[in-house]
Amino acid sequence: MSETGAGVAGYPGAPAALGDVYQRREPERSVLYQTLLEHTETFLAENSVPAFVARTFRHFLDCGMLPRGFLRVVCSQCKHESLVAFSCKDRGFCPSCTARRAAQTAAHLVDSVLPHVPIRQWVLAVPFDLHHRLARDAVLGGEVLAIFIDELQRHLREVTDADEEAQTGTFTATQHFGSSLNLHVHHHVVALDGVYEQSPDGTMTFSRAPAPTSEELTGLVRRVATRVRKLVGQPETDEEPISQAPALKIFGAEPEEPAEPKLAAEHDGFNLHAAVAFEAHERVAIERLCRYILRGPLALGRLTKGPRGNVIYRLKTPRPDGTTHIVLSPLALLQRLSWLCVLPRAHTTHYHGVLAPAHAWRALVVPKEAELTKPPLRGCGTRWIKWSDLLRRVFLSSVLVCQLCGGERRIIAQIDEGPVARKILAHLGLPSEPPRRSPARAPDQLDAWNTGPPAWPDADAEPPPNCDEWPPPDAGEDLPPAFDYDQRVPETDLHVA
Repeated sequence: MSETGAGVAGYPGAPAALGDVYQRREPERSVLYQTLLEHTETFLAENSVPAFVARTFRHFLDCGMLPRGFLRVVCSQCKHESLVAFSCKDRGFCPSCTARRAAQTAAHLVDSVLPHVPIRQWVLAVPFDLHHRLARDAVLGGEVLAIFIDELQRHLREVTDADEEAQTGTFTATQHFGSSLNLHVHHHVVALDGVYEQSPDGTMTFSRAPAPTSEELTGLVRRVATRVRKLVGQPETDEEPISQAPALKIFGAEPEEPAEPKLAAEHDGFNLHAAVAFEAHERVAIERLCRYILRGPLALGRLTKGPRGNVIYRLKTPRPDGTTHIVLSPLALLQRLSWLCVLPRAHTTHYHGVLAPAHAWRALVVPKEAELTKPPLRGCGTRWIKWSDLLRRVFLSSVLVCQLCGGERRIIAQIDEGPVARKILAHLGLPSEPPRRSPARAPDQLDAWNTGPPAWPDADAEPPPNCDEWPPPDAGEDLPPAFDYDQRVPETDLHVA
């Protein structure tokens, strides 16, 4: 949700140090919103995409828009009134909604799921030839994850000398994106760094596993790769659908040799990483890790406008070749985002082992209320955590405290989209209609001209009518001999000083 002041006069007794009233985030001002507003209908007209992709794009354009409905929030002391817009609650690429979901799930994991034992993160990346299949086949993706969890369970039992009844617990967040908005399917598995065993009297004992060695990681990823290849078969020879539109690269850093990864192994395109681990008492760091693996694919602060209507996306860290930014056309950006939309009714988080909801040992290992390092945010019998509580937990600030007088603010009405909402917005001098999407347009001439400029005339060709001299004088004399007109290159390097 987002918020805006409604123009009520300030409380006369309020101190000046309280500052301005909290303002809504105004998504219509962002580069992402403006790009989708102008090019969504064109992209949908030119490309055959699933219905849920088109629905995700259009829901994003309604997220945080006051004409689509809002809440009225008023301060109990100074009566300053604010409007809080509804959100789309989509799981795709909306930065606001994915951030809320990440913060809520991370708080739930630390408060109610992960026991006070050491934690290790395992990251399994699948080969490129499986990205398209797993991105659009949730059942196959679940089977691949189940293979890895089974092998991980077996590995932890072996290194702790535990019997077959011993169990670990895992929480998995599946991500479909890479740092450059490319399709990259991988699993972040937050696992208990050991196994639980139950004694005859019913008490639970946790046995910690030693840190994995490179040889153990190599054997683990080899077994996973063998079982997954047996399940899915060898790479298909047919051409894969285009999921990564061409992009220009900006080199803003000096090239460096890639650092040798720690505790990582690779086999047959499968990559396994297990270098991130936390002790039992590092609950704040564990919650920060959970928010990281649950984040959305796109960071608004790294997306800016570029020349000729293009957009520039800054990478989180420079690549070894010195690439710091990628430049995308608007339609190329939408093409990449279309593959990052989450399948409907498909889970992106999974619980296994003792953390599974129906496991008999779950109630014996999850944190008790006395073990919590922070007060729980979820009340008994409730499903959702209040957005104001999440903001207070993440940013240590309370949005339900009036910034004019310090009084408590409360919700007084829910206004849905319709004539009442338009009347209130018009009275406050705010737009009563959402921005209109640009209609679908024909491809630009330069976009359709995908074979480059026309070639120079052939001296052996028939001269065109009414031509006195053929071929034209000095045709191509100033061109280098290896000049290439073909512009159908998937990726071009753009150097900057």
